[in-house]
Amino acid sequence: MKTTEGTFPVFDCTKIPFPSDRLSVGHLRQLFPVHFDDCSVDYVQFFPEEGKPPAESIAFSKMLHKERRLAQITFEDAVIANTKAQKEQQPMREHEVNAERKDCAQLLVKEYRRFGIAPGAEAARQLIRQFQNKVVEEANRQSKGRFGSR
Repeated sequence: MKTTEGTFPVFDCTKIPFPSDRLSVGHLRQLFPVHFDDCSVDYVQFFPEEGKPPAESIAFSKMLHKERRLAQITFEDAVIANTKAQKEQQPMREHEVNAERKDCAQLLVKEYRRFGIAPGAEAARQLIRQFQNKVVEEANRQSKGRFGSR
């Protein structure tokens, strides 16, 4: 991602592997066969064309959103930490995003277990730390040399 000197880098989530990337339609079908194998309807119920989607589909969508939102927060935190010009924003920002960061992580732990991405809570937290470390690496790469980085 290109930015000009002195601009805040922009997070590109295509640069980061997420734990949910491991999921396939086959895996979802094994977990929730009732939503995939009903041949009496003209569409796969996990991704309905009409009506309300099943709770598992909604949870799946929320999980993907929370992964990306937590990555965005982590990226911004890392850029701010590397940026002398932005350090004064950190205490106020920290207060604003602390609850959201915690909410994202809690939902991801629950859903990683539900979707079979992690066998337990500690394994899920480890997966979260791993993708956050990748996000920090990307933020450091992008913010290097900007704003008088440390």
